[in-house]
Amino acid sequence: MVGLSEFIPGKLYIQADWYEATAQDKCWIFYDNCNPEDPSKVEGEMWARDGSNWTVSDKFSVVATSKRRITLTHTESNYTCDFRAPSLEISNVHGGKSVANIAVTDVLGASVAQNDSTILVWQLSNGEIRRKLDGHSFDVSALRFFPSNIVLLSAGMELKVWSCETGECPRTMIGHSRPVSCLSIVGRGKNVVSGSSDASIKLWSCATGITVKTISNQSPVNCIDISSASVPSADGPMSPDEHDTGDKIIASAGADGSLRVFSLSSSELLFQAKVSSSSLNCCAFLSSSQVICTSETGEICLVELNSERIRAKTLHRLKCLILDLCVLSPLEFAVSTQEGCATIYNLSSGKITELSGSDCDPIPRIAANSSHLYTCCRDGKIRSYKL
Repeated sequence: MVGLSEFIPGKLYIQADWYEATAQDKCWIFYDNCNPEDPSKVEGEMWARDGSNWTVSDKFSVVATSKRRITLTHTESNYTCDFRAPSLEISNVHGGKSVANIAVTDVLGASVAQNDSTILVWQLSNGEIRRKLDGHSFDVSALRFFPSNIVLLSAGMELKVWSCETGECPRTMIGHSRPVSCLSIVGRGKNVVSGSSDASIKLWSCATGITVKTISNQSPVNCIDISSASVPSADGPMSPDEHDTGDKIIASAGADGSLRVFSLSSSELLFQAKVSSSSLNCCAFLSSSQVICTSETGEICLVELNSERIRAKTLHRLKCLILDLCVLSPLEFAVSTQEGCATIYNLSSGKITELSGSDCDPIPRIAANSSHLYTCCRDGKIRSYKL
């Protein structure tokens, strides 16, 4: 296995419910080189002789097995992947409806069904509903917990702040001319940031509900993320409604395929690069000088920022739309796709972990807390995986 500083060839796939196989049950596996110019697939099977010791067909090998995990290699390409079964599946939150969005703390989860404006807050351990949050005028497009872990930020056409303890909404913020696509919270949460398909990024005051500033992104905004960095200070005094923005930079993934990085305090454009010929749908800081970006054509790119130039390198190219991105550590991140894959990449070791469970149903959002990663899926299930 090469490190993730190099391009990763191809992808391994496995039957979604492989971990439920009993003795002599066969499961399909296949390798796809993901090369549109010279496509190639290798199909195979694997079966458990006694429910735990796996045997695989030619051109594949079993590297390691443990409880609810198996590591396979496609021998010709030397592509190795670790497959992990969910530790918990919750199907009772939305009554089988497709789950479109999710956010988690170490105790609570919040989610919303597709084409719905009602947010459900539930217990992570068993899916028991704690609160129903009603008030959005249209579909909910983004969810984010504040650092307190008991206050929730949501967005549709407007932004709303909710108490998960009482279900009350003390603040509604209106200002975008088109739906909000993404959210981020600044520092302790006195300010929040939103990105929209109206091509703007707005900084909001949670205390007053006003728009503190608007940054023009020049292209519809699909995703934003915030990091701390040493940046030039803004000219003039800071607004009394602005807090903890002095050392913050914000990255935006644009529909024009460009990554832009702004100073949050001065609104100055610090970096801009055309990363993909297609729309960028996700971005996230690994550090103040590294950003992971994904495109609607399946590219996963590592973008390095420095004072002289911006460099983009493709790490992996999938054959489907990437829907979400979640950074787990400065060396590890996860993505989810339209074809039902959720994958963890480790930049240091080169290890790739596929999270099993979805049978080709899209996974629109993923979220992580201190111990688990959660996926929400079109099949109506929320799955938890131990990190």
